[in-house]
Amino acid sequence: RMHEDIAEFPNRQYYGGLLKTGADVQKQPLCWPHSEHPLHHLFTRRVAFVPTRPDVRSKINEEEARLVVELIRYVHQLYGDKFDPTQTVGVITPFRAQIAQIRKLLNGAYTDVTVDTVERFQGSERDVILVSFAVKSPLQLRAIQSINAEGVDRKLNVAITRAREHLVMVGVEEVVGGMVDIAITNNCDV
Repeated sequence: RMHEDIAEFPNRQYYGGLLKTGADVQKQPLCWPHSEHPLHHLFTRRVAFVPTRPDVRSKINEEEARLVVELIRYVHQLYGDKFDPTQTVGVITPFRAQIAQIRKLLNGAYTDVTVDTVERFQGSERDVILVSFAVKSPLQLRAIQSINAEGVDRKLNVAITRAREHLVMVGVEEVVGGMVDIAITNNCDV
């Protein structure tokens, strides 16, 4: 389902290099027209991580929620007439409180964009997946992980393998940075 740049991390981390791309489109470089929009740089690569600050509340990160809302709007702008809220973008976050915060900030807009938990997203895919970790401590991070006998975090694996074209993750780097060993590839000259 996903571009080879998105598959690179899960392929290396979880599948021992056995994943293969099935279509030429999964190997093509990504080039959007140049834009001065402050979020455009995230769309000059297939995988991006945006560090945020911890929120004092549990299971909510306001900064991440605001960024996710801005990203949804920018994805809509990028895709223009090709934007389909049921297929273009989806948001994955581990906590219902963060889902509610994102929906609150969307203020009734983008009701057909799926904003849900990893479990509810399993089996789905979108062109762009936005992941909001919304964790503020390593203890909270451990509580949302689902490590199998082989040492694979099944929830992280599902979250990062739902995207066909772009994966943008937002989270507190000090907490999730070690878990998300991201190789960021820039495929465009912008």
